[in-house]
Amino acid sequence: MAGLPDTWLRRLRKVAPASRDAVYQIDRRLRSIEQSLALLRAVALDGRVAPLAASADATAPDPAAPSPRQVRYGAFVNLTEGLGNRIKALVSARDFTSRIYLGDNVLNRVFEDQYPVVDELPEGCVVFSDWRLPPGSSDFLCSVNSPFITLAEPQAGYIDLEYFRIPPDIRVRIAAIFASLRPAAVVREAVERFTADWRGDVIAVHVRSWTDAPQRRGALFDQDGVFREIDRRNSAFRLFLSTDSVAVGRAFRERYGDRLLMNPFGEPSSDGQLLGLGEDETALRALCDMLCLARGEILIGTFLSTFTECAWWFGGARQSVVIL
Repeated sequence: MAGLPDTWLRRLRKVAPASRDAVYQIDRRLRSIEQSLALLRAVALDGRVAPLAASADATAPDPAAPSPRQVRYGAFVNLTEGLGNRIKALVSARDFTSRIYLGDNVLNRVFEDQYPVVDELPEGCVVFSDWRLPPGSSDFLCSVNSPFITLAEPQAGYIDLEYFRIPPDIRVRIAAIFASLRPAAVVREAVERFTADWRGDVIAVHVRSWTDAPQRRGALFDQDGVFREIDRRNSAFRLFLSTDSVAVGRAFRERYGDRLLMNPFGEPSSDGQLLGLGEDETALRALCDMLCLARGEILIGTFLSTFTECAWWFGGARQSVVIL
């Protein structure tokens, strides 16, 4: 979704944190509106995905009900974006139902829990096509008659990309859902093997270079800023790097030499093995990197990246985090 223009996002780096947060809130609100409008357009144009009629055992949630998440319908998780967005949608669905369907097989490739893959809205389900996390247990879901699922705006605002500004009770609840996701055996084994000698002496670094989004790259990519943040920290710490760019990996290797740890799932030969989730290896590699980021003592992450965000959640929402 578009949100604020990239030129605005670029300027956020030059303003005070309080002002930046205020503008960032506006960007998130715009993205939420755009997600809903896009989904409504998709539903209107696609005759296979008709508005859902309430079934006999699926009643509309009552906004005043004390336990609004005890719903009786399922979720159709239908995102085609990156792994972080998909995982957040799955976590959001698991927060209110165990009856989940997927629009493709990516999440089935990387997690042990398997879900049916369908190409249209299953009976008794609503579409979940948003990268937002469920803000709190007091936030109710939209009417089951709606063709898509919407979380009511919480009193405290959205929790996405908010890290330690999220209330502790919500952090505990969402982190528990992330912890319940079971990575595929090949991923678990690769992560355990790669991090076996980590003893609280590794800084985890995620650099999203936006090689697949040139406008975003110009606005948000700041490799030198990441170097400065690393260089001001203890030089005895090793560095784990996850990135979407082979060139970024080379630049880090040249600068940090043997301090650098990379590629728990093997050396990529091109950016194509780091971007897109169409191939099994690419998706598995991405989750390996995400789980290794989660084991760093400190997490240095990328502005607006749900990949960084999911790594933090997989780490139990406990890491000190720096977003650049």
